[in-house]
Amino acid sequence: MASSAGVAAPSEGVRQDFRAARYDAPARTLPGRIAQAQALEPVELSATTVADLYNIATRLCIKLGEDGLVAITADRALNSARIGGDALTNAEAQRPAPP
Repeated sequence: MASSAGVAAPSEGVRQDFRAARYDAPARTLPGRIAQAQALEPVELSATTVADLYNIATRLCIKLGEDGLVAITADRALNSARIGGDALTNAEAQRPAPP
């Protein structure tokens, strides 16, 4: 079982790749990172990391034109953010996606 620190640290690397417009790496690694974060116990400890990763996935879907996945990833980000209780992550998950 992975630790929350072990999953949270790589999420920052995924965010840096996204900000630098290196979309291939996050597109490959996000599904595995999300699965790792979801496997952590208790759920409350992992929920903020899961929400953060889904927030990145939502923005990535927008950039890649995967409109069918935007609503799904945004919903999962918001649900996880609410469980995690982190105000900043919750605010980011509630930010409306551009049309």
